[in-house]
Amino acid sequence: MREQDQGSYWWGYDLSRPQSYTKCIKQLVRIARLTPEYAEWQKESKKNAGDQCPICGVEYIYVRPETHHYPLTLFEVIESKLQDYIHANSIDLITPLQLIKEVMEDHLHDKIQFVVLCKTCHEKYHAQDPETMRAVEQIYQEKIKANDGRKTE
Repeated sequence: MREQDQGSYWWGYDLSRPQSYTKCIKQLVRIARLTPEYAEWQKESKKNAGDQCPICGVEYIYVRPETHHYPLTLFEVIESKLQDYIHANSIDLITPLQLIKEVMEDHLHDKIQFVVLCKTCHEKYHAQDPETMRAVEQIYQEKIKANDGRKTE
């Protein structure tokens, strides 16, 4: 899962302790969601979302669409970036804000996958409603097929 050296401290977090490691990533997630880049990504991600929720069909004129990271959560995206630095033994060369900036650049350069849902379906997904989870996976697979089709044209 994750590799850490004994006593590997980074900006006040002992990354060798699972509780501290998780707390660090959760704090990075909170900070990332407050950046102007994240707000821009949220806005841009919804531009081609269509007029209605792909799961329940509610029209977006009645509810505000929400962007859902999928298949990786924002936590997992940040953790992956952090692990890249840990594996390269270069964690001391980057600050938390630099790491967040890199994650946000990945968002803005379409390197992060997502689906756009209505608030209700988004909440149902996070409540682990099996039907909603299957629907999100199907939407994601269709999106991949559509993108693959564009690459071959």
